Amino acid sequence: MPTHWKLDSLWREFSDLLFPQRCHGCSRLGEILCLKCRSQYSFRLKLREIGDLKVLSATSFSPVSRKILLSAKESGVRSADQLVVDALKFSLAHLSTDNNFLLQPVPSQKSKIRLRGRSFISELTEQLCSEKVAQIDLLEFHRRVLDQSRLSAQERSENLAGAYSVRVKKFPISEEIFLVDDVVTTGATLLEARRALTAAGFTVAGAITAFSA
Repeated sequence: MPTHWKLDSLWREFSDLLFPQRCHGCSRLGEILCLKCRSQYSFRLKLREIGDLKVLSATSFSPVSRKILLSAKESGVRSADQLVVDALKFSLAHLSTDNNFLLQPVPSQKSKIRLRGRSFISELTEQLCSEKVAQIDLLEFHRRVLDQSRLSAQERSENLAGAYSVRVKKFPISEEIFLVDDVVTTGATLLEARRALTAAGFTVAGAITAFSA
């Protein structure tokens, strides 16, 4: 066995001792997802129509899904990132279009990006791109909004009203745009993102998310 292979093997064993793998769902030592939690993280397409916006999601926002998302979004755990990406890819595969199209990640506030050290949804969306699927980043916040987690559906809609703007007003886009987000709850964020893009002359064909709450 080559020396560098031996070193890699020893490093993995040493890393496992220092940072043992735990299940993202229940924190048991072992796999990224134990058998019990994996059974609760199975993908089954969910279609929601919020107004006239069609949203495809891979699975419900269960306790296991929530823990995975927190590990990825707030703690930056790469293996949890991959689980969210897998869910987004599942939703993406069920879009009913044979044409080239564009993915627009729903933007985060700059304060959240600074806190996390990255633009979470934008970074994950990059992993969804292919020859026929490209990413754009036209949206941005132009005012502060409150944290959405404790707001009612009506309050979320009012909180986000007019919050997004388009960076470039004239952009030669002929392809359809699909919005990308981690989880859809009331749909207020996706509707505001579509409003801003539509007002600037772009066509939003729908949205994909990993989870549906």
